Amino acid sequence: MKATLGDARNQIDTSVLGIQACSPAFVQLLNEATQRLLMGPERWWDVNHKMVITASNGCITWPRQIAAIESIAVCRTPITIRNEWFEFLESGYGIRCEKPCENQMFDRGTAVTFRAIRNGYQIKLYSSVTEDDTKTVGFLGYDCNGKWVRTETSPGVFIDGEWLNVPLNNANPVTGTVQWAVDGITAVIKPELNGLLNVYDYLASSGDSRKIATYEWDETRPVYRKSLVGNIPDNQDTQITVMYKQEYKPVANDNDFLLIANIPALSEMMAAVKLYRQNAMQLAVGHEGKALQLLDREVSHYVGQGTVEPVRIDYHNFGVGGLPTLY
Repeated sequence: MKATLGDARNQIDTSVLGIQACSPAFVQLLNEATQRLLMGPERWWDVNHKMVITASNGCITWPRQIAAIESIAVCRTPITIRNEWFEFLESGYGIRCEKPCENQMFDRGTAVTFRAIRNGYQIKLYSSVTEDDTKTVGFLGYDCNGKWVRTETSPGVFIDGEWLNVPLNNANPVTGTVQWAVDGITAVIKPELNGLLNVYDYLASSGDSRKIATYEWDETRPVYRKSLVGNIPDNQDTQITVMYKQEYKPVANDNDFLLIANIPALSEMMAAVKLYRQNAMQLAVGHEGKALQLLDREVSHYVGQGTVEPVRIDYHNFGVGGLPTLY
């Protein structure tokens, strides 16, 4: 069952935590407890989800809610997932190009835009709703001459990046002056807004432009996982289905849904976090163990006893005679 921050405020006994449910300390403790529980190898209930997308190019930047791809199928056929070290194996395939023909997915780290800005292009911003145009957005990275971008805010005072005012609305876009290197934006610092912030690259001499990012209202340090997926023909729509692990996202408002909805487990983990902060390690480990036990029971409750666990066999080994790997 789904649960919200408001549900947690009403159901968690805060007397043992020494804080009030209406306080910012409660939200901070709840968010840290949730993050600690998510950042583990376990597959808790309702933190893994399925997503279907259509791609026409093998280089994919995934949406913000994806922390890790657990399984992937291209045109309904499962393929092998490789980590960032696979291409460096001395007896392996080597570094793959942008059009790999293998039925494999290669990790490509992270990106801050879903499409690379083109060489020599500037940034152009559009707001989806009316915004406070005194707020600013910072874009950090390298210009087309390979120099780290710095902005002079006052005589002799410099800060990293190019800082642009948030557009007042969609009819009043804001255009930067820096000519960026191809894929030269390495980080974005953004305030919370009322709506979406759409980012385009823009070439003043021709007016050519295309969208490279869309940031949601509450994104302040956007970053996304990136992958190279093989066997996707250029300019041909290909269906990709993935099972992914949910990325951590803090809650702030009473109607925000909790990523982990097991209230008793969260209560135990919040107590553990507080004890960790007090360096009461033995007591903290005890509460954390109770939280993990409650989450295990929740998985058993929803999965049941009727499922048959498959044995995964990977026959796509290189240079070992097709010896299967059992998981």
